[in-house]
Amino acid sequence: MRPVTERNEVLEQAAKFRSLRKGARAALRTRSMTLQELFDQASSDPLLGSSKVASLMWVIPGVGKVRTLQRLEELGVAETVTIGDLTAAHRASLIELARGRLLVVSGPSGVGKGTVIRALAEETSFHLSVSATTRNMRPGEVDGENYFFLTEPEFRKWVAADRMLEWAEYAGNLYGTPRAPVEAHLEAGRDVVLEIEVQGARQVKMAMPESILVFILPPSIEELEKRLEGRGDTANVAERLETAKRELEEVPFFDFTVVNDDVERAAGELRSILRILPKFRM
Repeated sequence: MRPVTERNEVLEQAAKFRSLRKGARAALRTRSMTLQELFDQASSDPLLGSSKVASLMWVIPGVGKVRTLQRLEELGVAETVTIGDLTAAHRASLIELARGRLLVVSGPSGVGKGTVIRALAEETSFHLSVSATTRNMRPGEVDGENYFFLTEPEFRKWVAADRMLEWAEYAGNLYGTPRAPVEAHLEAGRDVVLEIEVQGARQVKMAMPESILVFILPPSIEELEKRLEGRGDTANVAERLETAKRELEEVPFFDFTVVNDDVERAAGELRSILRILPKFRM
């Protein structure tokens, strides 16, 4: 029979291991930790490195148990393999499997896209892409946080060099989504959300077919008109409504539609869409 001190040490180590594993699973489940970050942490923590990789990976949204076990089988790795026993090639393949998802949120001006995305961020971890623009910086805005502010020649050089996932001209200024930050976050295993106009969504789908397009709908055209008027820009309401009607014709091109009649409910639908994304990545 083991001495009491030794038994206590074993029990303490077991409790620490369970706590580490529980924390890792929670972080992976919410994607607040990437698989790469988990592997890096396990390299310097033998206790975490002794965790079975399968049971950790299959909690990752967009991965799941079936796809985890399929990949391990392809690699010739047993379901019971621990993180510490993985080769560099195994890790690279599993990280590729856990690549982030690209969610493109679009819809007419005034429909509340930004409001719904902010509500989504309260319970879901993702990177919100920062757009580039040629318009002048407004008071309080920060380059690289609100937008990447470029001159028109700079912007057009980025387009020519294929550094934009999508771009368009709106109200006399150019707007676009820089490609490099999006790809970097996806490769690191972070989900990325783009809030862009309808025409830009088409471009993203062509550049990245795995992207998921969600169209935010107003409860009605009448409600959309009220929201636009509520912004105080009454001079452009009629023009924006006509634009909205044309954009609504693009709905069949999108993978999902979400009606923004209640912000929390709409955000919940986006959250549910993120949970079922594996179906679109098989």
